[in-house]
Amino acid sequence: MSIRSSIVPSAILSAAVMAGCGGSSPSPAAPSAVATPAPVPVATPTPVPSPTATPAVVCADCEITDNHDPVETASIRLYVLFNQEHELIEPPTPDPDGTIPIRVGHQMRLDLTGKDAQRRQTYGTHTSIDWYFSDESIIDMRPKVDNFQQDIWPNEPGTLTVYAIFDGVRTNDLTFRFVK
Repeated sequence: MSIRSSIVPSAILSAAVMAGCGGSSPSPAAPSAVATPAPVPVATPTPVPSPTATPAVVCADCEITDNHDPVETASIRLYVLFNQEHELIEPPTPDPDGTIPIRVGHQMRLDLTGKDAQRRQTYGTHTSIDWYFSDESIIDMRPKVDNFQQDIWPNEPGTLTVYAIFDGVRTNDLTFRFVK
């Protein structure tokens, strides 16, 4: 009997909800003595924050530009370094001459910047960027941000030298030493 009494109010509540929501089934006649079901807890909706504009500046020392003048000079640098848990390794980051080793499994992000004749950042006239790695067998890599950045994961100990050619202009070389 206790099972039936808990089912009947639920069935009545379901039918009432269906009728209130535009359901097509007719409302059943209410019995003369019906216990009022306990209130059903209603979840309070969490307000969704309104979207905010993404700042135009990606990094404090980067220059945002729409300049497409010819590239006169180009350089690459180690932009950021993450450990295996993807936590940022704060400065001092390894220097690019290879004297401070980088552990296998860490993630490096290299960044390429071109400058025009007035020393202003430029996207170049053709935006052809070719990256060169001395030993691709010891790394995994993925280009980012229109090929202006490269994410690199050392997967074996060894030495890696990197440079790029941006619109026909060669960058500096960076050399890294990877250790377990």
